[in-house]
Amino acid sequence: MDQVKTLYATQPDAQSVGVKTFVIGFGSDVSGSNPGAVKVLNDAAVAGHTDQQGATKYYQATSAAQLTAILQQIIAQLQPCTFTLAQKPDAANLLEVSLTDSNTTTPFDGKCQNLCGTDCCMDTPADWSYTDSSLTAVRINGDWCTTLQNADPNRYTLNFLSVHVLQ
Repeated sequence: MDQVKTLYATQPDAQSVGVKTFVIGFGSDVSGSNPGAVKVLNDAAVAGHTDQQGATKYYQATSAAQLTAILQQIIAQLQPCTFTLAQKPDAANLLEVSLTDSNTTTPFDGKCQNLCGTDCCMDTPADWSYTDSSLTAVRINGDWCTTLQNADPNRYTLNFLSVHVLQ
């Protein structure tokens, strides 16, 4: 539709730098009972490279609870728990991963099972893993991933210490 073309004509560089537009229809006015609205929202979701599978390409919420769930799903996509390492370790077992919490009143909300000084040592496969055999990126797993995704952006700092073997 013209509205969608106009939207993307005003931001020609958005697609070239990887900007995605998440489209959420909220309320019954933008549901299947309004084909014109559905077309505009579907076109915007496709143009924004965030289209969903099926006939409804945009996210649809009819309640505050559904909207909250959709926003949490989008946040999880925007804050993946994968981190590229600045330096590749010499071997898979020579990387230490820890987490620093800026909240000194209730650090880690009591979730850390293995403290290393004031940091939380993430030392089990349940905590983190390499993304592949290249050893160049780490994925934070399970509850820690959820904790990082839901926290204030300035609360936690991930620390990667690569131990090198001298020859």
